[in-house]
Amino acid sequence: QEALNAAGYITARRIATISAEVTGVIDSMLVEEGMDVREGQVVATLDSSIAKVALDLAQARVESAKVRLHSTRAEIEEAKRVLARVSELKGGNYSSEAQRTRAETDLTKFVSALDSIQADIRVQQLMTKQQQELFNKHTIRAPFPGVVTVKAAQPGEIIAPGGYAGAGICTIVDMTSLEIEVDVNEAFIGKVFPGQKVLANLDAYPKWEIP
Repeated sequence: QEALNAAGYITARRIATISAEVTGVIDSMLVEEGMDVREGQVVATLDSSIAKVALDLAQARVESAKVRLHSTRAEIEEAKRVLARVSELKGGNYSSEAQRTRAETDLTKFVSALDSIQADIRVQQLMTKQQQELFNKHTIRAPFPGVVTVKAAQPGEIIAPGGYAGAGICTIVDMTSLEIEVDVNEAFIGKVFPGQKVLANLDAYPKWEIP
């Protein structure tokens, strides 16, 4: 069988240029070119001081609403006791009727306030979750294990999601997904068939034959 020679490149099926989902100033770069990283490893952090304040404020609002909820429940219990007490008054005079009506009104008011506070807590909890997710986005992590091939940013630089080409923080390559990609001239394509044995040589290591 006549040998077929073709030139090409080593490429990776899985490669990622990591950027940020939010705009911010890079606080720290925790990787260097050539470094192995694992999935989920922190590669960089952004200044999160403003995001932390927003998160703390959202959490404080939840706690404040819970305090109001506890107070309102106590007021409901007291209103129930007052209503039960005035309902036991005998005579049916104007004064007792007015007291009962006022007690019923107070109870209804507190129950309505309780519903409003519970709804407010749900909203504040959702806002807290949103702020937590935003805060988390200031920590940049590796999406899969690999090797850092390019370090494209330094502390103090402003990074933005998307943006111009090469605006990422670093590039990671999954070295287990490497493959050799070659171009075969149309006139010789008939010499290529499934299961064909291939020997590859790298320019850097010409004596190393890779099956």
